[in-house]
Amino acid sequence: MKKRTIPDVPAMTRSELVVALAGHQDISRVEAEQVLETFFAVVSETLAAGDRVELRGLGTFQVKRYGGYTGRNPATGASVEVAPKVLPVFRVGRELRERLTLEPEARAPMEPTSPAPGRGQR
Repeated sequence: MKKRTIPDVPAMTRSELVVALAGHQDISRVEAEQVLETFFAVVSETLAAGDRVELRGLGTFQVKRYGGYTGRNPATGASVEVAPKVLPVFRVGRELRERLTLEPEARAPMEPTSPAPGRGQR
């Protein structure tokens, strides 16, 4: 099976995300990295507990459970038992979906949210 890829679409790396977060919130890169690490940890812990994470305007992280089944090895044709598995999935929210379906020149840049009271003033 050939891996599906999207040609010529640049991807934002983790370090670029840290730099963007630091720039938008006027915090240091170290603080931005800590925020990102905390976010990943909380999402991971929540999913591991079987709950979901809903981020309005972005989407929902949740866990999908797949039952085991009998598959077939395409090379030999032999039957293979595939174990049940649990996978994280992300479902895009309506606001982000609508934003992405606009023509590129009609897309307004996303405005960063203001920091919580007492936060981000440096």
